[in-house]
Amino acid sequence: MIHDLNTKYLYLEFFIELSELKMTTIPVEKEFLEELVGFKLKYLNEEMEKILEKWEYDSSSKFLEDAKDGTIEEAENDAITLKHLIDQRQKLLNMKKSWNSMENSDK
Repeated sequence: MIHDLNTKYLYLEFFIELSELKMTTIPVEKEFLEELVGFKLKYLNEEMEKILEKWEYDSSSKFLEDAKDGTIEEAENDAITLKHLIDQRQKLLNMKKSWNSMENSDK
């Protein structure tokens, strides 16, 4: 991802596999992208909360631990889903962090 403070755009690179790998870069207004990421983070948090409420847990790490060691039965699918949601959230948070560090280094 490329950041250009002068135009207030972030350039997203998309990889499309047809018969070969190609890269396309498009400009996206930073504020718009930040809003999209914010909505996605909210959605991920809501989905994580639904899983934890279903199993009556407050902590995702405790739920994952109990699902892994068999303390709670039949939680495997929800544990896999929760782990995936956590990973997606972390990627988005890292992306936001990189935007902020790029912005701070350009000042």
